[in-house]
Amino acid sequence: MNAYQYPLFFEARDLTDREKRKIWRHFQRRRDSGGGECSVIEKVEDDVYKVSFQESQDQQRVLQRKTHTISLPGGVLRLTIRETSLSQVYKESDYAVVVVGETEAVKEKIAILEKFLPIQKELPVVERKFKLVEDEFKQEMSTRYPDVKVSRAVPPDLTRVKEMLQKAKNEANRGEFRVDVRFISSSSGTPTTQVQLVGYTEQVNKLKDLLHDYQTNQILTQEVINLQFPEMVDYFDKILKMVGMKQTKVILKVSHFPNPFVLLSGPLHLVKETQQALSSALASLTLDTLVLDGPGAQRYFQGDGKVSKELVESSFLVLIWQQDVYSKFGTINQGSINRPSSCTPRSHFNALGEMNKMNLEIKICSLEDEQVNVLVAPMLNQQLASTNIGTSLLHVRGENDAGAVEQLVCDIIKCCEDNGFTSVAMPAIRAGAGGMDPVVVAGAILRGIKVGTSSTILHRLATIRLVLRNMDLFLTFKHQAMQMFSPLTQVSQQLPRVQQSPVSGILNTSIAGQQSAFQFLGLSRKNVDDAMERFSELYDTQCSNHNFNKEDLMDLTTEDVLGLQQLVESEGLCVQLDPSGNLTVSGLKDGVSKMVMLMHDIFMRTKEENNLYTRVAWCIMGQNGNWERLPKTSNYKLEKQDIKGGIQDARGVLWQVDLKERKGTSHALGQSILKRVEHLDDFTFPLYWDSMAPGEVMKVVTLQPHSQEYKTVERDFKQTAHKKIRKIERLQNIHLRRAYEAQKKQLSDKNKNQGGEGEKLLYHGTTRESSDSIMKTGFNRRFAGQNATAYGKGTYFAVKASYSASTTYSRPAADGFQRMFLAKVLTGMFTQGQQGMKVPPPLDDRQPSSRYDSVVDNISSPGMFIVFHDDQAYPDYLITFN
Repeated sequence: MNAYQYPLFFEARDLTDREKRKIWRHFQRRRDSGGGECSVIEKVEDDVYKVSFQESQDQQRVLQRKTHTISLPGGVLRLTIRETSLSQVYKESDYAVVVVGETEAVKEKIAILEKFLPIQKELPVVERKFKLVEDEFKQEMSTRYPDVKVSRAVPPDLTRVKEMLQKAKNEANRGEFRVDVRFISSSSGTPTTQVQLVGYTEQVNKLKDLLHDYQTNQILTQEVINLQFPEMVDYFDKILKMVGMKQTKVILKVSHFPNPFVLLSGPLHLVKETQQALSSALASLTLDTLVLDGPGAQRYFQGDGKVSKELVESSFLVLIWQQDVYSKFGTINQGSINRPSSCTPRSHFNALGEMNKMNLEIKICSLEDEQVNVLVAPMLNQQLASTNIGTSLLHVRGENDAGAVEQLVCDIIKCCEDNGFTSVAMPAIRAGAGGMDPVVVAGAILRGIKVGTSSTILHRLATIRLVLRNMDLFLTFKHQAMQMFSPLTQVSQQLPRVQQSPVSGILNTSIAGQQSAFQFLGLSRKNVDDAMERFSELYDTQCSNHNFNKEDLMDLTTEDVLGLQQLVESEGLCVQLDPSGNLTVSGLKDGVSKMVMLMHDIFMRTKEENNLYTRVAWCIMGQNGNWERLPKTSNYKLEKQDIKGGIQDARGVLWQVDLKERKGTSHALGQSILKRVEHLDDFTFPLYWDSMAPGEVMKVVTLQPHSQEYKTVERDFKQTAHKKIRKIERLQNIHLRRAYEAQKKQLSDKNKNQGGEGEKLLYHGTTRESSDSIMKTGFNRRFAGQNATAYGKGTYFAVKASYSASTTYSRPAADGFQRMFLAKVLTGMFTQGQQGMKVPPPLDDRQPSSRYDSVVDNISSPGMFIVFHDDQAYPDYLITFN
């Protein structure tokens, strides 16, 4: 049951969304209107709007006031409220309409119609009464409109009639008295004059015929010719010139209301002649439509191609005008509407706050990938932004105002429900290229969804999908949605499953699906066909296209895509992506050239970014406590200190940066820290290492106990070793790490089909003296045998810290502290170890040169690994404990 059952109606000119919201607030406030809780303002017919109230008392209080005055940006609006729809106008013929409705509403509607229709009335008034009316009228006009001068008109052409008859009388008499003419004023006081003819019958009849002809030719009349198309009203003067209509005393006036027509006013016989000639000329004209792909045609022929268009018109004797092939918000491409065959009613919002059972989904992906009934495509910079997809497109244009976005979302929901759609996908309207703060946009859209789903009974629409382009937007929307919606609303969030091609963002703005339509009106079929052919040729000569390879597009950033989007919109370009991932851009030559230049600038910047990326690494501390390398563009911005607009991490989260403090702040994630690592020409620093001074080859970094790195090492250690950690140090030895990475690459290539290098974190107990040597020169298998050689003469590493924590392997120093390395070890392919082994055994006895990479104590459940190559292990951390 509809929560708003008590409607009222009012009449107004076309209202903007902002004006409708202000009127809605007026009716919501009891102190202003007497009203209360009500629905959004809804247009029900031309210039007629409806507002529905939840309570009957609110409706009646509003109705009692009858007239409501509301201040709008464009001036004061006075609304007359009625309980039923005001009136309906039905066209019955070319000369009559039927108006149906309440008596007062009908009178008002007729009064409006009469203002646009030529009306002439004659009413005899005696001179004395006319004088009174004239004086009263002059007084009223001088009071209200002092600048307007009123004077009494003289009966037209009476003098001319007298001269004409006097001349004819003189010619008829010719020295004899054959006929006489007398002019007798009316004695009744009416401003009329009678003509009396006295004389011979022949002469009287001649003068009588002359007077009759004069009356026939000079009486004013009006006729109407209906025009086939509204545009003919705008181009009527040019049409007259094209058909060669001669100028006469007939006045021609064109109008769009109530339908396109031309009004002919003038002497009766001239009006009839002109009507016949003009009707015949208009009927002989040929009208046709030429459709050109892409909106660039409109841009060209309105700008640089305007002279060429006029030349075609003059050369082929045609008129050309642009036809708007797109509708404003509220209409949908009917050719692709898929209405459900049946629908099940669901619950709706009521006074207790219960909501329609709505699935709200928040995703990171491309709008074009969505499988829904309707895609909402924003119109930016007065150009449509749409995709070349088969589902229905709903084109909308929003304002940079949170209230306008909220109302727009409400309208989208109502439109989808009214048209029988079950699902709709929409982007973050007015965010990004629209220029609004994402936090403000998120709040406005989610409020619009909440209001829209609560004020409309939803029998069909079941899923609303918010399609977002990056992680920062995703987290912003998710945070607000979880706060705003109750558990009755199913809110799901989906991260991208696969990385989308960056160019898909451009396709979301591509206007390849649009067309430019032009109407041609000419004297003949041949003229129109020849003009259309020439017109099309002119446009084709101004167009070009350019192909971009898939590889050229892979490094595009979000900012790059936004810049390309704006260029596509502003230049009216068409963008198409082939199955191989290559991009074709087509449109006017100037626009395509700008696209090529922009892409070239991006390629050059990307080349510089790639070069810098190999030398410098900017990192940010992730939520899990690990350092995460920033993308190439953010890395470049930080190095160049170009951080005004913030930077994005690898997940798309936007961070505002304080370079002096090396800190970043995100709306969604709070604060994090940054660091810069500069690589060597032949060595890439691990992300978790600290920077090292030029020429420095070894550095020992003591970890802070509150750091996530410290806690991770401590947690793994204490899973088996119940000791008290005194200190954890990270070893940064460039020579050892370089050799380890080289060995890692070799094993990875060797075992690419058997699991790779098999890198593991293992423990190695040591002494104070040995630890100093290992930190400088690494693990040395020549010292094998100091503790155990049961499984071969190599370097031993334990899976559990408790094994290495034994005083047998981690002998306490004089101060009582023990030491143990947490090492990175390349175990590769391993087998059972045996005493006396100096190298791992061969994989196959027939190929003794191909050997295992390590051995273990127990092949089914290894407790320790033994390696025989010093570079297969790197001492990552030194743990001091007791």
